[in-house]
Formats: sequence, C-alpha cells, structure tokens
Amino acid sequence: SDSITSIESEEYAEARSNVTLNPYDVSSWLIMMEEAQRGRSGTASFPSICAEILSFFPKNSFVVLRLAQHLIASGQTEEASNLLFEQCRE
Repeated sequence: SDSITSIESEEYAEARSNVTLNPYDVSSWLIMMEEAQRGRSGTASFPSICAEILSFFPKNSFVVLRLAQHLIASGQTEEASNLLFEQCRE
C-alpha cells in the first residue's frame, strides 16, 4: 500500500520542477493537482499541493472548491466548511 502512494509520475516530477523555477506557472500547478488526485504525486498529498498553490494564488476559487470537494469526499466535512468560511472572510 505504501509503494502505491509513493508513485511519482514523470508528468508530476516535470511540473514540480517547473513550479520550483516559476511558482506562477499555472498549467504546471494544474498538472500537479491532477496527478495528486490520481495518486501519482509521490509523497505530496492533494491537500498539501492545494495549500502550496494558495500560498501563491490566495483565495483562488477553483483551487478552494477542488480542495473542499476533496475534503468532503474524504468525509472531512467540518474541515471543508472551515476552509470555505476562511476563504470567504475578508
């Protein structure tokens, strides 16, 4: 089971390298999100990638919504609610 969760695709590795050089490379962040949802992001979790993206693009509604959906699907409804509440505050 641990070996499955540590798979890192070439696409993910390339996208990670791209955002390391240019953290505003939106297409690479999107690839990283997609690969994480497919379980191909090595040790990086989908929520951790979303948190990284939000550090460069605060209050990005696309990322916030995808993260909230992920949390709800994982049974973390309170965390999703808190996330949405925090993002809606000024």
